Amino acid sequence: MKLILIKDCPSGKANTIVEVSDGYAKNFLIPRKFAIAYTEENAKKLKQKLEQEKLDFSLKTKEFLELKEKLEKLKLTFKLKASLDKNHKLETHHSISAKKLLERLHELGFDLPKHSIEKVHLNLIGINHVNVKLFDKIVAKLTVVIEADV
Repeated sequence: MKLILIKDCPSGKANTIVEVSDGYAKNFLIPRKFAIAYTEENAKKLKQKLEQEKLDFSLKTKEFLELKEKLEKLKLTFKLKASLDKNHKLETHHSISAKKLLERLHELGFDLPKHSIEKVHLNLIGINHVNVKLFDKIVAKLTVVIEADV
């Protein structure tokens, strides 16, 4: 029997057309809502659904690529208290966390999800780069400048 899978199952992935035995289809896949019968109408609906998903994906990708561009042009600056250690090198007493970065980005009008910024605790004086996962495989490199407040 020819079916269209609507959920992932042992027979295949969702939104695919499969050929299975009649008993397996009638006793397992269809009653458990894993699949629907293959008809021309259902095949047409599947094709439209896949085309719409592809269009949505490309629109989201374009949107997030623009956001990536904006984030990579941005330079966030923070001041951390620092003092000289025994070797006369600057040593910071605090760090900048992902939460602080998100708060600063939110103040600037960027509404990013909580876990989009990799977990970091920046405490090195100078220029630091942080990865921001935006969508699928789109990752922006955010520039964070930490200045010493002696």
